[in-house]
Amino acid sequence: MSYLRKLKIKRLENTSERQVTYLKRSAEILKKAKELSNIVRH
Repeated sequence: MSYLRKLKIKRLENTSERQVTYLKRSAEILKKAKELSNIVRH
């Protein structure tokens, strides 16, 4: 059995890198929310 190591969460200091990461994550979250709403609706 493999164990996950606990990762330290740290702020991205580079503003543009932080914005890109946020946009990617928010797009994925919206995609999953749409999939879930489609499943629940039917």
